Amino acid sequence: MRRAFQAFTPPSALGSAESPALFYRKSLGVSLGLSILSFGLLLPALQLRADPDSFQSVPSKAQNCAAVLLRLDMESFDAHKSALFDAMLQTVKEMPADSIPALMKQEGIGCGFLFGRKEGGREMAEKVYAAFPNQFILGTFKRSDWWREHPEHFISEIKKDLGRSSYRGIGEIHIRHNEKTHDNMEEVVKSVDSPQVFQVAELARKFNVVLYVHLEATHLDEDLEPFKRLLQKFRDVRFVWSHAGWAHADLVEALLAQNPNLWVTLSKRFPLDNNLKASELETKIAPNIFSDYPAGKLDPQWRSLLVRHSERMMFATDSNTPTMYKHIFAEYTRIFRQALSSLPEKTARDIGYRTAAKLFQSTATSAAR
Repeated sequence: MRRAFQAFTPPSALGSAESPALFYRKSLGVSLGLSILSFGLLLPALQLRADPDSFQSVPSKAQNCAAVLLRLDMESFDAHKSALFDAMLQTVKEMPADSIPALMKQEGIGCGFLFGRKEGGREMAEKVYAAFPNQFILGTFKRSDWWREHPEHFISEIKKDLGRSSYRGIGEIHIRHNEKTHDNMEEVVKSVDSPQVFQVAELARKFNVVLYVHLEATHLDEDLEPFKRLLQKFRDVRFVWSHAGWAHADLVEALLAQNPNLWVTLSKRFPLDNNLKASELETKIAPNIFSDYPAGKLDPQWRSLLVRHSERMMFATDSNTPTMYKHIFAEYTRIFRQALSSLPEKTARDIGYRTAAKLFQSTATSAAR
């Protein structure tokens, strides 16, 4: 049996001498043996330096990267080498369409949930997905300015996109996004109980897609109870709480225990992102999920939580700017791989790829489309 994934020397994702697309064609090298996939045979472990180009060989968009990861479901999982699912990737119009796939290839990310942000991000995400349909799950775009100033128009545009079968998730709606020092244009404070939030949740229900919610931990004294009500009102909608790692582990555990329709991402708990506008806000967020960030050593309470609830936890970088992709994406992936290596294999496998893959595979095309 030929291995579908092979070793490679990655090109520079930001300025290679040859185009990533040309490199991809050269690096493929051997036939992928589509009959292997057709019969659903388990292949040897997907390796980090194990070419994500093989995802491109799956013959149909229905065979998305989540389906492939689950079908291959590694016999063994090596946290340092096996392919991961990045449950939150964003793009903007300034990023070349092939740059994110090239970086994913370099870091061994086999699948990613991708959506656009800001003006032109929607079109760029669609362009990336059109070129690399079997490396991404596509989510609806995010426009914080529209959500803040023209919510009804924004919701109508989300509905329009969900009417097309390529979309499997609602990219991210901001409940509270106003405590950082950067990008004031994206500031949003929206009541969880607002009619607009309920309308978006109704769309997630109607189209059977995952709904990402950005809820910052700095004001959970105000936002937590309304968030609980949202989860309970829409029990049949699958919610993802972006950046839950900013909250205390016991609070996250309680929410997961009470709400089987909630998943969380573990993105953006690196020191460079702790740039809150006011120093007093530091007291409102939890200690970092890493007790030693450079070494990838997890806080003991968070480690216990990950082991107990690995089937609801997802690795994600939430990379969203050219600068972040260039300077943080690889570092955070490396550090998180180190953290996964300290966990039991099932836990590491779940968080590394399987939880996200199962979540998005559950979003089968519905009759509403």
